[in-house]
Amino acid sequence: MSKIVLLSSFSFCFVLAFSQRITVTGVVSDSLSHKGLSYATVPLVKAKDSTLTSFSRADSAGNFKITNIEKGSYLISASYVGYTAAWKAFNFVGNKIMFTWVPFS
Repeated sequence: MSKIVLLSSFSFCFVLAFSQRITVTGVVSDSLSHKGLSYATVPLVKAKDSTLTSFSRADSAGNFKITNIEKGSYLISASYVGYTAAWKAFNFVGNKIMFTWVPFS
């Protein structure tokens, strides 16, 4: 059984708040079938030292939401049994958010 890279459909939506904090929402889905992966785990860690900042679990359709994220550099991932996790890096500086794919396997 070959493993499918998780998060090809790990789409993000960021909502900027007046307090300069953001909310990250997205969908964790299978890269071939595009079906949501129910109850996938989604950790958010600091890029500097991998300290866990926040954690979410996707709902039955694969949707997740992480709120109240302060400015900084982060790595976000998702894990699901039978899949290879993928990580995505992003920086929240000023009013801009920048992404970078981090190739882990």
